[in-house]
Amino acid sequence: MTRREFQAAMGHNLGRLIFRLKCMSHFDDTRLPEDRLMAVFCAAAQPVETSALETGVTLLIGPAGSGRAERLLSAARASSDWVFFHHAGLGGDAQDPTIFLWRLLAALKRRCGFRDPLPFEPEVMREALPNWLARAAAMGSVAIVLADAENLSRNGLEPDLDWLPEHLPPRVNVALSTRPGPAAELLRERVTREQEHAPAQEIAQVRQRIRALMDETPTRQVLEWLWAARDGLSLASLNELCDPDPRAALQALADFVRGDGERWILASALVREVAASRALADHGQRQRLHLELALHQAGLGVPDSALLALWHLAAGGQYEQVIEQLASADWLAAMTGSAYRFDALRYWRRLGDRQRVLNELRQVAGSELPAKALLGLVRLAVSFSGESPPREWLEQGLTQAIVAGDEPLQASFLEHLGTHADTSSEDRLKLLGEAWQIRRARHEPGDPALTAVLHLLAVHHEEAQDLESAVATYREGIKAIEQRAGADSAELIPWLNNLAGVYKARGELKEADGLLRRALKLAREQLGARHPTTASCCDQLAGVHYMSAQYETAEELYRETLEITEAAFGPDHAATAACLNNLGTVVDARQRYAEAETLYRRALQIRLGLHGEHHSDTASSLHNLATALEAAGKGEEAEQLFRRALDAWDQVSGQDSPAFATTLLGLADLLRDRGAWADAEPLYRSDIEIWRQLVGPSHPHTLTAICSLARLYSEGGKPEMAEPLLQHVIESAAEVVGKTDTLYMEAVALLAALLRDSGRKPEAGALLESALSAHAAQLGMLSAPAQKLRRLLDSLDSDQPRIH
Repeated sequence: MTRREFQAAMGHNLGRLIFRLKCMSHFDDTRLPEDRLMAVFCAAAQPVETSALETGVTLLIGPAGSGRAERLLSAARASSDWVFFHHAGLGGDAQDPTIFLWRLLAALKRRCGFRDPLPFEPEVMREALPNWLARAAAMGSVAIVLADAENLSRNGLEPDLDWLPEHLPPRVNVALSTRPGPAAELLRERVTREQEHAPAQEIAQVRQRIRALMDETPTRQVLEWLWAARDGLSLASLNELCDPDPRAALQALADFVRGDGERWILASALVREVAASRALADHGQRQRLHLELALHQAGLGVPDSALLALWHLAAGGQYEQVIEQLASADWLAAMTGSAYRFDALRYWRRLGDRQRVLNELRQVAGSELPAKALLGLVRLAVSFSGESPPREWLEQGLTQAIVAGDEPLQASFLEHLGTHADTSSEDRLKLLGEAWQIRRARHEPGDPALTAVLHLLAVHHEEAQDLESAVATYREGIKAIEQRAGADSAELIPWLNNLAGVYKARGELKEADGLLRRALKLAREQLGARHPTTASCCDQLAGVHYMSAQYETAEELYRETLEITEAAFGPDHAATAACLNNLGTVVDARQRYAEAETLYRRALQIRLGLHGEHHSDTASSLHNLATALEAAGKGEEAEQLFRRALDAWDQVSGQDSPAFATTLLGLADLLRDRGAWADAEPLYRSDIEIWRQLVGPSHPHTLTAICSLARLYSEGGKPEMAEPLLQHVIESAAEVVGKTDTLYMEAVALLAALLRDSGRKPEAGALLESALSAHAAQLGMLSAPAQKLRRLLDSLDSDQPRIH
């Protein structure tokens, strides 16, 4: 259908357009048409003499069309290593906060080489932004410029600043511009400083000049088409759409349009407002422009023309056809690309409730779709719902891919099936192994597609408790990355950390320590000392040192983690609370209880503010603070906090959870130490029963609770009840955790003291000598618990005070 045929068919009616949009390869998997819009503006913007941006959030207030955007852009370019620019008044969907957030995250990903997948949900995007900004700032100064911030709005009534983090990392500055009025008052609540901007000429005169140009047919046509276009128009498109030739009109409009030599856009929100009020007040005329542009874009057959055609169909009110296009095989196949999928999800969400969209997608899946379209449908559904797709979609897609002989698609479906929640452990290994074989035959070692499958295999081995295979798979991935990217590549960091986690689970802390040291060295050298990944590496290495009782170095690393994290995310962030909590544990272990109390209280305050009382993080902080207070002799407050923690765990995870049982044991120990034996005994018995139900009768957690009950009986004058419990713990612990474990040695110490006090010193001595002999044979040195046993053995033949 030609343009004249289109016009004849439309007449005075907004009839239904019938054509099929053919998706072509996207010019960039993360860029949207709005990126082109901003690129044209930035390329055409003339430098303005102005001061550099200052730290924090700057607000520039001035009339629309007064050059505010150019001034902020010049200031940002003068002060920052990298500038992200967004103009919410330039048209298209630039006023949509989700478009702004996607553009910002995608730009950060391209700039910094992040391997994280781009999130699709607005809430998840907002949650990701602080971390991504902190990582980017560690690599250089960043400026975010948002022009016409009053137009960035979800409801069209007030500006949206939900995206702006409460805390900006060092070297991240934000600059906003707005016109005077209510929006400026709302924006003032979030800014560090504000400036007034006077226009170079009276805005009323500017409006008058635009209106005069709107009275001329050639200039009016150009203004109307550019007003309707999502990302501007090329000169070739304007030539086809306008009559006469638009070049003279573009020259006459030089003050009100911007071009980069290939593409033209309207220069400001003011130009758009005047054009709309002067010639496009009729909604029907706007629809006609959008529908004709939809036809024009559909006929271009270049990358992104289908994306633009679909947008114009939606803007022209043809929403039924938009959904039909989105459900076609071509469009579903395009959903494997991130930007197409993001844009499509915005249309699907307009259908209404979540279940309706899922029902529509299920109906689409029931039709005969080729393999690539099914893969696109799978990714679309996962991005929309965050849940695994129906398994039959994956099986259907795999069958289609096999029939078509498309091995890359086969591997993709095998990977999805291999990680699906309904796939058995045995089948997962088989499916992922098949995907690995396909990828290995097609890719060089270290290729991201290949290492991605290796990672899935390693995770599967971990979940199946096949730690030996997990180690081998992680090592294979590390070797492949070293071959492709070198031994000093930052890509190795997550692999080294994951492999260290497996060794830690196996109790091989020395191996874990070496891997984590290498990861931390790479993070500091490749990413920088202030990078959040460096903080994460410090934290993981500190955890291994804490487990190894190397408290001094653990404390140093935890302090470094806190310093980096607090600078990056602020004093009231959840990550800061986690760092305070971890530092508190090592300070607590070093018996500096007053300092531990301070750290725990601050962590608790942050978590209460973020989550409230009934949250797992808050419950953990309540428990930890209670333990520190107990050690400091503040038993009454500690008891209150233990009981608050129990109430929180009851609400969060229930009374049959490991967290509830752990806190219950802490409260029972406190009551025992305060002499409230009658109150403590039923708590111990309840705790033992919970652990038995959760992990079985011989698990270390169950044995620890039994040992604590035995201590209660021993201290409470009931040795006859304590002795059989301790015998059971000693025998079981020797088999389950070994004779060098703290649990085993604690039970030995308790039973030896009980035997000594009942006049059975020879039995006590034999028990202690056996335990010490086993400990020395395995470790060759005396640990702190073993030294306690040695002192207890020495006391059997001396007048030294008894050691409990």
